[in-house]
Amino acid sequence: TRDQVVINDIEVDWFNPNNVYITNTVGEVLKSTDAGDTWKTIYRGGGAATDLEINNADSRILMLGTAKRGIKRSIDSGENWVDILTDGYKKFEGIENVKEIQQTADGAHYWIATDNGLARSEDRGETWMPVSLLTPASSTNVVAVAVDPRNAEHIVYVAGQTIYVSVNGGSKWDTEKMPTGAWATQLSIDPTDSSTIYMGLRAVVEQSNSLF
Repeated sequence: TRDQVVINDIEVDWFNPNNVYITNTVGEVLKSTDAGDTWKTIYRGGGAATDLEINNADSRILMLGTAKRGIKRSIDSGENWVDILTDGYKKFEGIENVKEIQQTADGAHYWIATDNGLARSEDRGETWMPVSLLTPASSTNVVAVAVDPRNAEHIVYVAGQTIYVSVNGGSKWDTEKMPTGAWATQLSIDPTDSSTIYMGLRAVVEQSNSLF
């Protein structure tokens, strides 16, 4: 009923499809246990709730990306939440704004896109390490990232008008120019054919400099 609130993400529990989660631009996570008939707020924080991932191995584990508070994690389907990127990760400048979370098919490896480039976890989010990029992390605005569900070493991300591809976990990157002048918003690697990558786009709106 709030016309200024925008839904950022919708996720359906793969184990129990009656459980549905929604994130929005005012920092809330709403949950339905009856396939969307009724809802209750299970998380509320400052800034937008940007992305929610239901762990592929255990659907009770939720990873929530936020625009101002880093990553939150719940291991009980959203009843309780804890900070993941807190005091132990002060070396990650810009980690407060988590734009996207990706995971492998087994739910063991996570990647996040932040204002400070990419970070990676190999233990379901317990610990994180920064990923070496071709450009300084502090100046790399990653707008979309995808991880091969079957191979955690295969990563693709977009920054500006450049596509970056690694097949060795970020040790080496190859680059390609965007095939269009539009901006990338989403990336997805095909789960059965990793040579196929899908990209969601939005148009670049040109603004006139004219005063009339």
